[in-house]
Amino acid sequence: MNESKRGSFFNPGSRIFWKIAAGIFVSILLIETVLLLYSWFTERSRLLTRTGESLATVVSLLDDYAPATQLERMLLDESPVQTLKLVGFNYQQADGSEIQGGETASILTLVSADKLTHYDSANDRYTQYFPGDGTHDSFRLRVDTTWINAYMRTYVWRILGMITLISLFVTVGCLILLKPLLINPLERLDQLLVRSQKSGIGSATSEKRDVKRADELGSVFRSFEHLRSQLVSAEVEKTLISTRFEEFANLGADCFWEVDANMCFTYAAGDTQRVFGVTPEEVMGCCSNEVLDALGKHSGNDTTITAKLRQNGEWEGTLYPESLDTETEEPAPITVRMLAIPFREESGKVIGYRGTVTDISEETRLSAELTYQA
Repeated sequence: MNESKRGSFFNPGSRIFWKIAAGIFVSILLIETVLLLYSWFTERSRLLTRTGESLATVVSLLDDYAPATQLERMLLDESPVQTLKLVGFNYQQADGSEIQGGETASILTLVSADKLTHYDSANDRYTQYFPGDGTHDSFRLRVDTTWINAYMRTYVWRILGMITLISLFVTVGCLILLKPLLINPLERLDQLLVRSQKSGIGSATSEKRDVKRADELGSVFRSFEHLRSQLVSAEVEKTLISTRFEEFANLGADCFWEVDANMCFTYAAGDTQRVFGVTPEEVMGCCSNEVLDALGKHSGNDTTITAKLRQNGEWEGTLYPESLDTETEEPAPITVRMLAIPFREESGKVIGYRGTVTDISEETRLSAELTYQA
């Protein structure tokens, strides 16, 4: 990770940082929104209860001899009790007579002995029934509750502002704690994986503080280091085996080769210049028939070498590489023994051949000389 990014708390390039930040903020916001709704209903219920208590106070202050007159005057002016504004009333005397004023069209049906209160939030009206006991009068009072809705709108905006600020502060606090514990280690783990893909796993080394962690992330880093060490060891072992294989091949034969199912060279090592007349790099990708045709053009065996190798796994004869004999300026023939074995995939299908080429020119010459002397 770049030092500039590592030193910045709000890292614009860290996707996991912003995902965690958004998750924390939205979670807190949802929780506080639920609390806001609960608080809103609780506060509205409190205000309506306070309104009912205020109406009870109004009823208790009415004149026992002329309450209707007082109620009619209250329809014209603000109620002296808190912020109540009377907009309708129904006064039933003990003898059964009634006096009404203001909004009374449905006041009798809204509240009764079965339902003492009614709140109409759509029209900002609250109605309450104060029943008499047979010897006392009963009252139905209806008041304007516009102030409640206005107060609740102010209350909601105030609480929303508090919720937003609290969410931001809590989110920042959580991130301050989570960044060194979770976000930074995850970013370092991501950098390890990216570096291992680009430069090889051998170049990606975990920091000691990550490996020593006692939590799940520590287990991940330790597993990564264990896997990295195994892969590095495997690469070293692979190189060692490859080197050993080439050295043994070169010691046991002049050339070592490998072809695929189409008999095209996929590997060549050893003194191919002397045997084939070309370097290992030049023979790669060439078909064995083409190479052997050129080498065996003077012997007449150009069409049988590959077939015999496939059939018997062995061919012995003379090749004529492109290199010239320094004395005769003619192609210097070379007597070789070629061995080949097939290699297969799991299903048993042959997917290529591996083999060696050994120069037996000297052996052939000595054998001929001994035969002649015998």
